[in-house]
Amino acid sequence: MDANWVSLINDLSVEKVCWVAKQYYHIFKVIVRRTTESYVIRLDYIDIVVIWTVILLCTLYVLRKLCYMTSDEYRQDCKRRSIKFVKNLPIIRTKIQKEFAKIEVEINKSTDSLRSSKTYHLPTKGMKSSTVKEKIENNIKREKENFKHHRVHGTMYYSDKKDVANLVKDVCKEFLYHNPLHYDLFPTSTQMEAEVINMTANLYHGEKKAVGITTSGGTESILMAILTYRDWARDTKGIKKPELVATKSAHVAFEKACHYFGVKYVTVDVNPKTGLPAFGDIKNAINKNTIALVASCPSFPYGAIDDVNRFSNLALRHGIGLHVDCCLGGFMAPFAKDNNVTIPAFDFSVKGVTTISVDHHKFGQAPKGISVLLFRDKSWRKYAIYATAKWPGGIYATPTMAGSRSSAPIAGAWAAMMYYGMEGYIAQAKSVLDAAATLVAGIKEEIPELSVIGNPKLSLVAFTSNRRNLDIYSVYDKLVKKGWKVGALQKPAGINLSITPFNAGTMEELIADLKEAVKQVLDNPKEKKSGMAVIYGTAQSMPAQFVEEGAVIGIEAMLNLL
Repeated sequence: MDANWVSLINDLSVEKVCWVAKQYYHIFKVIVRRTTESYVIRLDYIDIVVIWTVILLCTLYVLRKLCYMTSDEYRQDCKRRSIKFVKNLPIIRTKIQKEFAKIEVEINKSTDSLRSSKTYHLPTKGMKSSTVKEKIENNIKREKENFKHHRVHGTMYYSDKKDVANLVKDVCKEFLYHNPLHYDLFPTSTQMEAEVINMTANLYHGEKKAVGITTSGGTESILMAILTYRDWARDTKGIKKPELVATKSAHVAFEKACHYFGVKYVTVDVNPKTGLPAFGDIKNAINKNTIALVASCPSFPYGAIDDVNRFSNLALRHGIGLHVDCCLGGFMAPFAKDNNVTIPAFDFSVKGVTTISVDHHKFGQAPKGISVLLFRDKSWRKYAIYATAKWPGGIYATPTMAGSRSSAPIAGAWAAMMYYGMEGYIAQAKSVLDAAATLVAGIKEEIPELSVIGNPKLSLVAFTSNRRNLDIYSVYDKLVKKGWKVGALQKPAGINLSITPFNAGTMEELIADLKEAVKQVLDNPKEKKSGMAVIYGTAQSMPAQFVEEGAVIGIEAMLNLL
């Protein structure tokens, strides 16, 4: 820039800028008067226009603020600020810090008790392969104790078929160091990836138009879906303040995606008895900034299947996207009909569905972590792909969050799909669906103190207490003491179980233990609460920010070595 210009800019001040603006304003008025031949009139029309414009703008600003102040968002913001203010009061802050310090010590002790000998520094001299294997085998042997009775909630999805597990392991070994980013060097990996995507798309009636990408799991598939909708809405509609509408039972990964990508997360309540939303509420939540709706098949907390057709009608009417979360139901929902189980339509046969997330590392029997995000057609997928030609390192493009990826999970998913085929997955679905039906019938017929939430049709069953004097979290703790690893729900309080081929054979045991646990809690109403009953009981009465801070401490404890 010219030195004179630099000097002039540096010499500017607010007063000088205001003086220049004022001079231009007077010149503008004179020009307007003369061109309209009204300069003889004493009444200054320009001043009137300016004044009323300012008044109008101020009025609009005040109205906008008033609308915001009556919104739920404003109430939540006030609540957050109030809690933050109280937390920062010296006397409160000191007490909170002491309490969190105690919690941190307890969590660290608990985490540390589960660990064996720890390594803090890189060994000076490398170990023999046999020594390394021995260390790992001892740890794995200890962990296997957690699963020996098959009493786990989800987590383990494989059956006792050692042949498929061994096949997947053997195939994965060949691809541990292969990277599909380098498609020219590892063409087998990219072919497997394309075949996994196409086989999955055909399960979801994608015909020839549906396309997809593979990700590291359901959360990344959801992240990529919301990123796609955000960028699509920005490009095609000019939406700068995007909003996503979902039910409160939608997976927390949607909230996480909105947090990451600057999207407002709008949630709609569900009926605590059915686990489903009122569509009037969904309709009312949609506005000009809405980029997509979210439906679940099934929902993770309750196992409820949303009426995707009704979501589709709303999406088509408003010209927005519709994501169906089939992460949990990925290899169950497509085979429900083959097992005479009727569920609402959930795939691309529904016109308004634009993306679907499907996890292969659950019922697909693939290793962790592999998932597929399906798009109705290429016009959607292009917004998920990142590409740049500005980098000095060359032209760069990737379809997912990660750059380098291991081909092993992709190869494992491909091997599992080839091994099972349609008949294998249909048979697997039957065993899980039958087990779920057994659990639902057992609760309804034998344990009247509990009520099943909604009408679970697939693999997840949730239930709650229908007696005031029966604390469901105390029931949870009784089950834990009997060796069960089940899921805890909140708002409303409840318990859920994800039924898998691994735990499908334990339903009769669970019903018996559940029946006994309910009886024990009812027979001992004054028994001191412990475990989850204390944790969730306390959490229900505390502001979410406090609970979240405790959760952060827990995660940090897992990442630390004492």
